[in-house]
Amino acid sequence: MIWLGLLLPWLCFGTPPQEPESGLSQEEVAQARSWLTSLATTHSSLTALEAQYRQERHSLLLKKPLVAKGRFLYRPQPGCLVFQCHEPQQIILRLDGKSYQSFHPKEKRAERFLFSSNELANALMLVFQPNPKEIEKSFAYDHLETLKDGSHRLGLKPTRETVREFLTYLEIHLEKDGKGLRGVRYLDADTDEIRLQWTQMKLNPKLEENAFGDKLPLGTKVVKHKIRAEKKGGSKRN
Repeated sequence: MIWLGLLLPWLCFGTPPQEPESGLSQEEVAQARSWLTSLATTHSSLTALEAQYRQERHSLLLKKPLVAKGRFLYRPQPGCLVFQCHEPQQIILRLDGKSYQSFHPKEKRAERFLFSSNELANALMLVFQPNPKEIEKSFAYDHLETLKDGSHRLGLKPTRETVREFLTYLEIHLEKDGKGLRGVRYLDADTDEIRLQWTQMKLNPKLEENAFGDKLPLGTKVVKHKIRAEKKGGSKRN
């Protein structure tokens, strides 16, 4: 599961939020907020989202990026992200606000990590309904770019230490005027670069029962790891 770039590093707690310091002008910040608000409006009645995804993990330790492809699902309530990976192997990754789970359906085996707060999942879920006020609680605007095809890239730097333990940079790729979402790019705590692209996106699709994996099949062997925060930062696995 490490090759997918979604296995979470351990949390660090206890550092208060920092005041965001944007690297953009006031006009650029206003533009960024406008695009984010536009996407949030487009997804305001969202109950579920389905898409095909392609993920690339780039690292100095790799000669070429590791690529994963499959089906992606998101729901806002209760917040959950699911990556049903078809290539290079079948595995289902499920992330929510307090856990990360990898499930191998053929082997009926799952591994689950339990956190006080899964900041990576929270950041990714925030991208789909990006209220600027909520984003600015954890990120500062850093970069704004409009591409030749009219789409936009918005770079964000985390301002909270608990977020930086999971990712050190987040870039959102928006459709023209923020009318849709194309993908995200982020740097994890090890400075590996992860790129996620979504295609064939459907809003409020009709999904099969238990599409979000709230229940595992009977007979599935589950190994749980509880990640316990220490008072002075860092964490321990139980």
